[in-house]
Amino acid sequence: SAYETEVESLQEFAMEGVEDWMTISTYRGARELPPPAPAEGSGEGRLERRGSEHDPPRAVRLLEWRAEQMRARTHRPDVGGSGVDFQAWASFAGEM
Repeated sequence: SAYETEVESLQEFAMEGVEDWMTISTYRGARELPPPAPAEGSGEGRLERRGSEHDPPRAVRLLEWRAEQMRARTHRPDVGGSGVDFQAWASFAGEM
């Protein structure tokens, strides 16, 4: 992979005594990739579409989206919402 990821443990900002994690992903440059193969049944001139080597993998983008959704929920008390309780945080952390 063109990415390296480290996971760092730290204390949760808003909950004393609760462990949190931060990941640091670094792009290390494109690796040599073979040219894309013609898509099956598409004719000689068309090539299979591939994502850019610079794009984070889909799984990483999905994790980011889910984290942003949870982060938005934590701010709901600012506008009268219920926020996120400890059990919801624990469940979310386990899934992530």
